[in-house]
Amino acid sequence: PPPPPPPAPVVNPEPEASLRIEGVTGDPPMVWATGGPTMFCYTLPSVDNVNPKQLVLYVANSMQWYFPTGLIGGGLDAPMPNEAESCVLAQVSAGLKSGKEYTVRLEQYPEVLVSTNLWLAKARVRIAAYSNYQDSLKLRIKWAVTPGAARAKDVVKVIDSQGNVVDWWFTSCSCKDGTTGAVPSNSGSIYVTVVRSANTPKGGFQVKYYPSGGEMVAAVAKEWIPWWFIGW
Repeated sequence: PPPPPPPAPVVNPEPEASLRIEGVTGDPPMVWATGGPTMFCYTLPSVDNVNPKQLVLYVANSMQWYFPTGLIGGGLDAPMPNEAESCVLAQVSAGLKSGKEYTVRLEQYPEVLVSTNLWLAKARVRIAAYSNYQDSLKLRIKWAVTPGAARAKDVVKVIDSQGNVVDWWFTSCSCKDGTTGAVPSNSGSIYVTVVRSANTPKGGFQVKYYPSGGEMVAAVAKEWIPWWFIGW
């Protein structure tokens, strides 16, 4: 009998085109303009992988209106890697209006290779006032986030110069007993007292805002207190 025919070659199917925003949730995913850079990952079928290609931020679902400097690390002047699959870090500009939806497109203009939408949020945290005593420091801390962006488990932390957390609380209840408030807080303020001990390091304190109590920092209070001058 004749020999059997050779097996058909295995052809790996081409992946579907996708553009993903890593480490964020929501539909569309919520991105913090006041946080650190965001990881954008794309996958293209090899037949669709053209170069140069750019990652560009647009008005939501617009094919025409884009923001030339809306995506720091992206934009028309920053070509993406030549590969059909890659990830890049880019920062959505804090100058954009928050509480709105935007579209991110991987493109070789005018051809759109793949796109996705995001919802932009901002946060602010600051030390509004302080009172300095011999062995303690009283801080008034305020925070505010884009309406609709707050979550019940959002956390503010006071951190010393060595990275130790000296105080923290859920913004929804200004408490830390494990039970958050029932309703997220878009803004608020609290008084915090730090007591000096023999182990308190010099260098003052930072105040940071953590969405959902995770590791991502959405805002850091500006430094304006002369820590060295007041003995901290």
